[in-house]
Amino acid sequence: MIEPQSINLREADGYVATEADLIVDKLKCDGLYNPNLLYRGFDGKKLKILLEHGTDTPNSDTIFCGDEGDLRREDSDDGMDIIYHALLHKISALVVYDGSKLTDDSLAYQQKTFTDPKNKLEALVAIYVLQK
Repeated sequence: MIEPQSINLREADGYVATEADLIVDKLKCDGLYNPNLLYRGFDGKKLKILLEHGTDTPNSDTIFCGDEGDLRREDSDDGMDIIYHALLHKISALVVYDGSKLTDDSLAYQQKTFTDPKNKLEALVAIYVLQK
């Protein structure tokens, strides 16, 4: 079972290290990083649901998430600012998925479907509570 960890985003200065750099560096330090990862900001109040079901929306087999390029994009026009979305919540959280366990849904940009909806937990790579 994956244990949620904390990342202090206050350590990002925007020059030497961005918030996205801190997340990617943490994944690399933990030996979890690969370029096929997908990221989703969510309400940390739903952490228990995510740990039980593999997603904060257990009644759906699809989620909105983005790749590392989307993680690094700030203030994007398409609403895919993943970190900003996480920080909208009182308890800010980010889940990282194995991209090989989700497939593209052609109906919407960055909408992904679990390849095995009965085993959504297998897609989890890491869960972070973001401190700002």
